[in-house]
Amino acid sequence: MPTSPKTPPARALLRRRPLLSCLAAAAMSAGCGGGSTTVAWNATSDGSSLGPVNATAPAPAPAPAPAPAPAPAPAPAPAPVGTCSSLALCEDFEAGTTGAAPDAARWSIGAPDCSKPDVSKALIDSTQAHTGSRSLRIEAPGEYCGHVFIQNTAIASLGPVAYGRFFVRLSAALTEQHVTLMSMRDAADNNSELRMGGQGGILMWNRKSDDATLPELSPVGISMSKAIPALTWTCIEFAIDSNAGTLKTWVDGNAVAGLEVDGTATPDVDRRWLQRANWKPALMDFKLGWEQYSNVANTLWFDDIALGTSRIGCGP
Repeated sequence: MPTSPKTPPARALLRRRPLLSCLAAAAMSAGCGGGSTTVAWNATSDGSSLGPVNATAPAPAPAPAPAPAPAPAPAPAPAPVGTCSSLALCEDFEAGTTGAAPDAARWSIGAPDCSKPDVSKALIDSTQAHTGSRSLRIEAPGEYCGHVFIQNTAIASLGPVAYGRFFVRLSAALTEQHVTLMSMRDAADNNSELRMGGQGGILMWNRKSDDATLPELSPVGISMSKAIPALTWTCIEFAIDSNAGTLKTWVDGNAVAGLEVDGTATPDVDRRWLQRANWKPALMDFKLGWEQYSNVANTLWFDDIALGTSRIGCGP
């Protein structure tokens, strides 16, 4: 008769249970028989029950690359700067005597129309200067014939293209009234005056013979010129090409669109100016000072004056 398998005695099962529990607990690092084994990252146990443990800590995320700095905007090209001493006229009044008239070998004093030398004066002054310690002071009370200019003739020898530069400081800003602070005799216009001054509160050019203005004194034209502030030195440059019949103006180194004659009539700018065909001035002198037509008084100073055949800039 076949024999059925023997059922293990209960005591034998009890002896096996600790062994099974021990094996299950090995994964929890609890040793059997009283000892314990500690397993570290990337280390190997004693091989008795677990084998090698090769877990690796996650690598830190790489730091983001810094954003590239934006390239700096290019600086505007500076106006050319000439050597004043090499030009046809270079005047800083430093050699003059305070309270005296400027050098008579270089400058004469008067006015195109009329003047009162006992009232209006042009004197070397040491209370204001753009550079150095002296400038020219113009005292011009607002009365009939209260005009005064200093005059130099070097511009007549420059040829068809003439450039000028001067610094001016006004004690009172330009107003709505017409005034002149620079004037040049034009032999091609019956010796009339080509003038720069103010009207409508802005800097403007004026041709005396037909009273044309640059820009036209419309709201748009006025907006295209520049005001000259009081109590501040302002650099004014101009260029006149007699062959081409063109004119250009810069204030503090910046071209002023409303103060340019380019040969193409532009409404509100030079359309009226170019109504005279073939405008080609022949400049015979260069004058700085003050002439007013509505009893407008002012005191102003001029300094660092220069004339040449190329742009001079606002430097020394």
